[in-house]
Amino acid sequence: MHELEVKILDVQPELIVPVIESFGGVKEFEGDIVAEYFDYTSGSKNKKLKKQGRTLRLRQKGDSTELALKRTTRNGGVKRAVEHETNVDDFEDMKGILRELHLEVIRRITKHRLSYMLLDGEHDIHFEFDTLPNFPTYLEIESPVEDKLWKWVRNLGFEREQAKPWSTKDVIEWYEKQQKKRKK
Repeated sequence: MHELEVKILDVQPELIVPVIESFGGVKEFEGDIVAEYFDYTSGSKNKKLKKQGRTLRLRQKGDSTELALKRTTRNGGVKRAVEHETNVDDFEDMKGILRELHLEVIRRITKHRLSYMLLDGEHDIHFEFDTLPNFPTYLEIESPVEDKLWKWVRNLGFEREQAKPWSTKDVIEWYEKQQKKRKK
């Protein structure tokens, strides 16, 4: 599956959700997410998934567990990904399989997520409000089509410049830098 996404920092869901709902958006999920990212930590550096531009994620989202392999690029202010995702029965069993394949957890992220989806023509548009521990909430807008992505950035009252083609890791690093600046 191809996906395009941007993130908008420091949002207030209580102000944005009514707008999404007024356009027919429906809540799909609310709860905690645990995501573990895997890569090879020994052996040839050329075999590392990160070096190949790939990310392998095992995620527990409520009662479901998903395994995803993504190849990501950033172009035109948008994060673009080809994603292969499947549901698996058991988080710990899948983690064990990945370890048997010599993949190790390189990062673990926990967050609270509030998800909405709406149909815009033939396209599903996804809105994910993510709150990481000790950081403000940010919004991820995801669409299969770029013009729809920018349409929804505008519909929610944001400027294109506020939309970042960042990963969750980028968001964490940015917030950490902001916290360090405030402490000085």
